[in-house]
Amino acid sequence: MTKQIKPIAMKCTQEQFNKIEPILREHGFTIFNLSSFDSYCYLVNNFLWNDGVISNTLYYLHGDNRTVFEEWDEDTFLKYCGIETEKQTNKTMGYKLIVPAADVLRIHSAACYEWKSIIKNFLTRIDYWQEILFTENEIEAMFEAATEIQKPLLTEIFGEKKKEIDYSKLKTGSKVMIKHTGQHCSGLNGDVDLNKPFDIVFYKTKHHICSNGKFSPRGHYESYITFHQDGKYVLFSSHHNVDCIVDVIEYENL
Repeated sequence: MTKQIKPIAMKCTQEQFNKIEPILREHGFTIFNLSSFDSYCYLVNNFLWNDGVISNTLYYLHGDNRTVFEEWDEDTFLKYCGIETEKQTNKTMGYKLIVPAADVLRIHSAACYEWKSIIKNFLTRIDYWQEILFTENEIEAMFEAATEIQKPLLTEIFGEKKKEIDYSKLKTGSKVMIKHTGQHCSGLNGDVDLNKPFDIVFYKTKHHICSNGKFSPRGHYESYITFHQDGKYVLFSSHHNVDCIVDVIEYENL
C-alpha cells in the first residue's frame, strides 16, 4: 500500500460501503472478512493494524490512533485513505473543516450540558498536529443547536458557510472570484486584483488567450480557462480541476 493513510473508524451501512468499494479496490485496498454492518457498523482502513486493509468492526475503535466518526461521510473516509476524488478537488468547502483542538475546547466551555458530551467525543479525534477534522454536517448541527450568543464563537472558528459552486453552470460570460493555486497559471501578477471579480472568456476549452493577450488554438494541456479583468488576461489549465475558482458572482453575465 503506497497511499499515505490516516487510521479511521467511521459508522457505515452496507449500502454506503457498496458505493465506495470499487474506489477502494481501484486504489489497491484489500477488503477483508466483512461481517454484517447491522452488527459491526464501523468501517476501518487499518484492520488488525494493517494499513490499507478495509473491514468492519465494533471493537477497539480508538486502537492504533484511529479517529472515530459517528456519522458517515464518504469524502472524509476516502480522504483518510489518501484518496482524492474529483468532488473533493472541485468542491468549495462551506466551512473551515480542520481546526485546532484548543478552539474545540472553547466551544466545549460555551456549550450546554447536552452538547458537552458530544464535543468531548470530537476531542477524541485530536491528531498529531493537535487539530480536529469535522464533517460539514457536524458543523451544521452545531450551528443549528447554538444560541444567538454561541453562534459568533462558531463563526469565528469555522467561518461563514460559503455557497457551493455549481461547476456545470459555469460558461463564457460568468463572473467569478479566483485565487492563485500555484499550479499551471499564467498572468497572476501585480497587474490584476484578486479582490475583484474576473470574467470567464473561455471555459474548459483547448483554445485560450495567453497572459500577453494573444489567442492560441491549443496548448500543452487538454483544456484551459481564460479569465479577464480590466484588459488583463489570466490563464489556468483545467484538465484536472478548476479549484482556482473560489466564488461565483454571476453564472452568466447577459
